[in-house]
Amino acid sequence: MFKLSLSQSAQGHAASSHASGAQGFTALQARGFIERLKSFYGAEFNRKWAGVQPAMLEETICASFRAVSPEQLARCFKRISTSSCDFCPSIPTLLAWCFEGEFLSDLEAYRRAGDERITDPLVYETVRRIGFWDMRHKAESQMRPVFMEVYKAVKGEYMGGARFAIPKAIAAPKSIFEPETAAQKAARQACAAQAIAQMRGQMGKECRA
Repeated sequence: MFKLSLSQSAQGHAASSHASGAQGFTALQARGFIERLKSFYGAEFNRKWAGVQPAMLEETICASFRAVSPEQLARCFKRISTSSCDFCPSIPTLLAWCFEGEFLSDLEAYRRAGDERITDPLVYETVRRIGFWDMRHKAESQMRPVFMEVYKAVKGEYMGGARFAIPKAIAAPKSIFEPETAAQKAARQACAAQAIAQMRGQMGKECRA
């Protein structure tokens, strides 16, 4: 099961890597990264990845870190060296450490989602998937947990190489809150449901690992 999830991860990000123009993470870099992890975690590294073929682990790291810059990778190693955790982190955790400090906090992102003119591309993409009208008019108790899940999915896609932008056509603040058609609502709800389902599925795989 775990080997399958690794393979799916490597395949699932290929398209966005090409679209974003990321230069990629080479096999040589992946091997060096693995050796650094072994030196930090020793037996814990071997225990965590005992059931995974080295070539599969290398392939997965190449796919997962393809959008990571040398500076971001250095940030990850710094976090590893200062972390008090004895266990070997998962690949999603290591990837998150590379981007640490580059995103708005969940609470700040949610606060900005209520602004009439959203200026953060990741917040805009999150609200776009959920629906501007719903974010504007539905109860916070209903929308806040949905926002948090979708925002987490959007951040994951960004770390994988996807890039988001606020359309230039949106000039007036009120324009993003105009009522949507039935077709627009159905498409938006399907997009949000898919993002949440993918995130929950990934969380389940991580727990089983």
